[in-house]
Amino acid sequence: MFKKLRNRFLLSNMLLTLAVFLVIFAVIYLSTYNTLRLENKEKLTLLPSSVQKNQETPVPAAGSVLIHTVDVYDGTQNLGNVTYFSVIVDSDGSVDQNQFARPGIEEAYKTMILTTWHDQKSGSLLTLGKTKWTYTFNLMEGSDKYQIFFMDITQSQKTLSDLAGTFILAGLITIAMVFLISLISANRAVKPVAEAWEKQQRFIADASHELKTPLAIIQANTDALLLKKEETIENQQKWIGYIQDEIARMSKLTGSLLLLAKTEDTQIQNKHADFDYSKCVSKAVLSLEAIIYEKKIELPQAIESGIHIISDADQVRQIVTILLDNAVKNTNEGGTIEVTLKKGKRNVEFTVKNSGSGIPAKDIPRLFDRFYRVDASRDSETGGFGLGLSIAKAMADRLNGQLTVQSVENVSTTFTFTIKKFS
Repeated sequence: MFKKLRNRFLLSNMLLTLAVFLVIFAVIYLSTYNTLRLENKEKLTLLPSSVQKNQETPVPAAGSVLIHTVDVYDGTQNLGNVTYFSVIVDSDGSVDQNQFARPGIEEAYKTMILTTWHDQKSGSLLTLGKTKWTYTFNLMEGSDKYQIFFMDITQSQKTLSDLAGTFILAGLITIAMVFLISLISANRAVKPVAEAWEKQQRFIADASHELKTPLAIIQANTDALLLKKEETIENQQKWIGYIQDEIARMSKLTGSLLLLAKTEDTQIQNKHADFDYSKCVSKAVLSLEAIIYEKKIELPQAIESGIHIISDADQVRQIVTILLDNAVKNTNEGGTIEVTLKKGKRNVEFTVKNSGSGIPAKDIPRLFDRFYRVDASRDSETGGFGLGLSIAKAMADRLNGQLTVQSVENVSTTFTFTIKKFS
């Protein structure tokens, strides 16, 4: 599916690039063509008068036809040098052989002259060997004869051919480069979509798995109740208790999922206000004193007092609570949890470091994924679903903060939440 998506993206990008390139080429080529056509037309129109007024220069090795060069003038402005030859024909199109350098006229020239006489469209393009010519008719004064002027436009045609060749070559190189760039861009563009799809599929599978177990337990205990219909509620309290436990577990799971969905909903606005961050952290630590005392955990604290920030107090409080709760769950009896809150020039940094087994390096990249648990057995014992850190990360991102983790396996794990003073 994603391969097809990438190919469609690549194809559309290539077609768009090709269309833009063709438009640019067409505009430049047609503009150049029109400019050269107008220049040649103007020179051809002025050629007869320029020949009469200016000195011409014969071109050697021109065969039996005398070819000349002459400067073309538009009034006093020199439009440039042109190469030409002229032929005088009678009113019936016959050619006087005496006007050529040597007896007899070359067949190619003869065909060229006959073509122009029958066509009689000044400005048309003719080919003579490897050269290109255009022509015009000029009625000779006091005579019924015509003088046909043939002007060499080989160079202007070569300019157009070179331009087309350059564009074709540039186009092939450009298309090849665009293809490579588009391929890289397509892969990069599709990658987040593929990852999001994979996470969604994994989320659905994990959520289904988490719900499947309590539902199975509820079903089993319901069946047990139905087998003993004559028993009183008091006598079947054990089965009812199991059902209540699983219902509570499912309620907790759905509550966490709703909270995560709410956190990731960009339509919901944060409630920013000034609040005492130091008191927020102190209260969160105080709420865990009982379990910390029970597990004989040492709790050194370095909480700067009087730190105020402008942010969403509820979300910040939840992040702090999740990180502290996570540290308590993953610290062995007799371990240590270090809590630090310090103020920088622009940011405030909250750090929770706990001793314990740490997190393997391979697990760190997925630590904030939904339902991901490094130690599934421990989470099942504590009633965790692997959503706490996902919620904390989503909230941190929503507040334009950063939540990072560092861990040394079998030594310690450190979570750091950094937020701007005015987020």
